[in-house]
Amino acid sequence: MLKSSVKSVEAPADSAVKPAPAKPKCRVPGCDNDADVCGVCKSHYAEILKMIRNGEITREKLIEVGILLPASRTRTSKLRAALAEKKITLAPAVVPPPKPKKPAVAPVPALDAINPQLDK
Repeated sequence: MLKSSVKSVEAPADSAVKPAPAKPKCRVPGCDNDADVCGVCKSHYAEILKMIRNGEITREKLIEVGILLPASRTRTSKLRAALAEKKITLAPAVVPPPKPKKPAVAPVPALDAINPQLDK
């Protein structure tokens, strides 16, 4: 009953809904996961970070061979631009003071140095 009273409306052909662009795939050969960070998937990025921390390879070398894409700073620069537009200045980074060193513990003297008469 309700269906017969509602007319169907079709959208014009030129305003067709465009599908979302396909997410790029991970740049590591043989991986079919979606790229998440710098052109690689999350699992490969975690593995790459471990390799960089262990000194096995550098980020620059991975960019040079085409595995990693250079990091994009668009979010940060957009934030900085928005803050500058509103005339908000960022506070300088606060570096905590170094921790005081613990005093050296004096060695315990031998018993004969405390009371030489104990050996007798």
